[in-house]
Amino acid sequence: MTPGRWMAGLLLAGLVLLAVLPPNVGCFPPCPVHTTTGLYCSGCGSLRAIRSLLSGDVLQAWHYNPILLCCIPIILVGVLSEVVHTKRLSLTRIRPFLLWVWLSVILAFGVLRNIPAFDYLQPTALSAKTIHAGALTWPR
Repeated sequence: MTPGRWMAGLLLAGLVLLAVLPPNVGCFPPCPVHTTTGLYCSGCGSLRAIRSLLSGDVLQAWHYNPILLCCIPIILVGVLSEVVHTKRLSLTRIRPFLLWVWLSVILAFGVLRNIPAFDYLQPTALSAKTIHAGALTWPR
């Protein structure tokens, strides 16, 4: 089995596992960065966001980790473009400039979500009370 097929199999198994896990937050391990430092890293809430996406709840996924929802389409377009043009997937063809831009955006997101003025970037679970109270409307 080639390494690419092995990775695809692991990814598929992980997605199936996430799809069958119960939707409650308690079934996911805590973030080691948040547990040890009290700070939210760029990846905090990603597992819960993917779980919410798999159950069709895009709004909740956005509230868990918005950068993940922004990155997924970019990654998919890049992978599909690579496969269509070269008939194979090679991660060595990523332009270094784009990689640095992407890493900078993710790092900036991690910093911003720990600043009190940007607390809306922190992973939060939506409740029916929050939704019905009008918290999801545009500010006036």
